[in-house]
Amino acid sequence: MVRIPTGLQEFRGATDPSKYGYMKMSKALANLQYRPVKLNAKPVKDETIWGETYVLKR
Repeated sequence: MVRIPTGLQEFRGATDPSKYGYMKMSKALANLQYRPVKLNAKPVKDETIWGETYVLKR
């Protein structure tokens, strides 16, 4: 899995989905709240431009 870093400001600054007919999505995104993510995977060293890479280790 690659975790792509982003924040609420990027979502809030995006074009409103209702302009493309996605009324329910627009309503859902308006109520976004930050919640910490608990990952059950461990970060690994990887060469990716997208973000930090994680793998499940048992």
